[in-house]
Amino acid sequence: MKMAGFSATLDKVIAASPDRIALYSYAHVPHLFKPQRRIDVDALPAPETKLAILALAIEKLGTAGYLYIGMDHFAKPGEELAVAQDFELDFAALGAQYGIAFADYFAPDLAALGPLATDGLVVLTDRDLKVTMRGRLLVRTVAMHFDRYLREAQQKAQYSRVI
Repeated sequence: MKMAGFSATLDKVIAASPDRIALYSYAHVPHLFKPQRRIDVDALPAPETKLAILALAIEKLGTAGYLYIGMDHFAKPGEELAVAQDFELDFAALGAQYGIAFADYFAPDLAALGPLATDGLVVLTDRDLKVTMRGRLLVRTVAMHFDRYLREAQQKAQYSRVI
């Protein structure tokens, strides 16, 4: 029933024809949000169902002309997010743009991508990084490796636990 209801909702969204769609999966984090403690965890969709819902969204929205940008976003082809959609990263070009030696500046981040390369989510060379089609479904995981603020927050939390 969850799939049928979600499919009907997608039909209504497509009929409204927005330029961009952000389609987030529900995150159950009762340790952060007290009201979520009242939700019966067994009533939530299983991971397989959530993945099937995403696959349905990609199929239906794709058929309607939307591009899957990744990170739960869809956009019409001419929309600025779709135009800017870059799944390849040229180290020399980005380094020149920002005046850095990219591979040196991001050495720890690039090293941390090894398991994602092993899993076939990215292709990493000494010149560039490419997110594979399979990796596009999990592009947030790739991007997180380059998020300085996230890394600092994790280090701070780890340090706090030690003390």
